[in-house]
Amino acid sequence: MRSIGKLVRGNTTPKIWRLLFVVGLIIAVSLFAGCASTPEEGETNATTSQAVGEPSSSSVQSKSASLFQKSCPDCKCPDVLDDKNNTEQVHFDDLRDYRYAEILLSCPDAGTGIFNTIGLNIRENPRDSLPADLFANFSETDVEEHYDSSMVWMNGPSNWTMDAMDVLIAIRVRNLDGLDTRWGADIVVPEGANLSEAENVYMAMPVQCNRTWHFDKGKPVFILEDSNNNTTYVMQSYCQIIDKNLTYEDLQTLDTRLELPPGWSYRVEVLPEDLEMNGIGTNGTDWQVTQDSLQNTYSACLERNGEKTCNYQP
Repeated sequence: MRSIGKLVRGNTTPKIWRLLFVVGLIIAVSLFAGCASTPEEGETNATTSQAVGEPSSSSVQSKSASLFQKSCPDCKCPDVLDDKNNTEQVHFDDLRDYRYAEILLSCPDAGTGIFNTIGLNIRENPRDSLPADLFANFSETDVEEHYDSSMVWMNGPSNWTMDAMDVLIAIRVRNLDGLDTRWGADIVVPEGANLSEAENVYMAMPVQCNRTWHFDKGKPVFILEDSNNNTTYVMQSYCQIIDKNLTYEDLQTLDTRLELPPGWSYRVEVLPEDLEMNGIGTNGTDWQVTQDSLQNTYSACLERNGEKTCNYQP
């Protein structure tokens, strides 16, 4: 079985209200996919070299057991969120149309972490980290009760639309009701955000992420243009929550299915050269993202103070 990627060494430093909270998080989850918070002073960072797609929880943890004194396998809230204290830079290859999911786990008064399946749960298909039976049997309630969590929600299935990525991710593999996952981000609902899902789409959302997207020359990219703000957005993933039958091939004619607001348009471009997207700002972690009416997620090509998130405008 071939791996979809590899690890590389690097450096890191009452029910109604719960329902409203989940709805409000729908856009935030995808927006923060692959994001990693900057480690606080005193946190430890780690490096390993482990093939993606091969490790079980035990194999990863046995090689780095000394790193997890603050990240115990049987922790409850809020300690489960300490997985973020031991991270490494990971490079993932062959990601275009790669299937994954994210699981939000919220701890009272401690925040919400996103745990990603990428590189794990691999069986016959090396580019599927969310096998159908594991997805079907996953119980948000069981995870919530096990971790004393205030909210657990699965975002997915989703599929990446870039070819490769570099990202900071937790070393520990944590099994959530049958799904192996790793912490990849913390999220915060933006202050004053409208909790209506329908009104959250086609909104510019700032995020803080340590990541790089790679799109290969000669491959298509799927673009939203916001002419109102002269902003180009490149799709990073498509989602099968609203349309469970959405496929990669459907993205070629997605404009016929999207509910585009005035001033917005959708197009497909074949790249004349490799496209790379990075964060900007003081720490190189400032991004801007949006979602369309099917909850597909896009990152913006921004230019600010002489810095660019895209190496060229597609």
